[in-house]
Amino acid sequence: MAENTKPDNRDTFQKISEAPAKALDAAVISSTAIANKLPNGDFVKRTKAYWHMLGPGLTTGASDDDPSGIATYSQTGAQYGFGLLWLASFTFPLMAVVQEMCARIGLVTGRGLAGNIRINYSRKVLMVCTALLFAANSFNIGADLGAMAKGMQLIFPNFNFGLLVVLFAGVSLGLQIFTPYAKYARYLKWLAMILLAYIFSAIMANLNWADVLRQGFVPHISFDKDQLFLICAILGTTISPYLFFWQTSQEIEEQILEG
Repeated sequence: MAENTKPDNRDTFQKISEAPAKALDAAVISSTAIANKLPNGDFVKRTKAYWHMLGPGLTTGASDDDPSGIATYSQTGAQYGFGLLWLASFTFPLMAVVQEMCARIGLVTGRGLAGNIRINYSRKVLMVCTALLFAANSFNIGADLGAMAKGMQLIFPNFNFGLLVVLFAGVSLGLQIFTPYAKYARYLKWLAMILLAYIFSAIMANLNWADVLRQGFVPHISFDKDQLFLICAILGTTISPYLFFWQTSQEIEEQILEG
């Protein structure tokens, strides 16, 4: 009897884990169907071609806007208003250049960052980099899961924080384990469109755009402890180490997918 129940338990767990993927797949299919019904003019053709041309960089860039990053930026805005907005124009070129370098490393060598470090540097350097990456990723994942749980509690205050963390962790693991790479990459690409909500939010907020532009390019630093702490947090969450490894590895996965 015990041997017969084990496969059923595995099948049940797999179905539960695949449920979010199936919901995402249905959303992607619906969105694609709507897009195919649009008039097939030159603008639509160029837009579709550009969409298909977008690769791992879109997903990697969107992933940088993770829950821990949103919490950091929200705290900064609540505490200093537009006072640290200039960091956006300061950090974007740094992030773009580093991500471009990582993408090119993956495309040229056909190996991830860890593989390149292993070949070109000593074992000790590889172990140190791996240990630092593991620590940074662990803290980052913990912060992301906690931020998602707190976000859910804003809608449902009675939900248990610990159970929400376990739930989000289980959903994330289920998607990665049971979803083929090609589908998972497509889901992440479509989910990146959620970032358009920032544009609509900014338009609807009735901002003083002259003040936004001035604060966005003119640095203002008071050198107090809280501000320096937030500047370090913004730099850390904007130029995160896991993005470097992710970008390089995903470029290789795309090459493998294309044969």
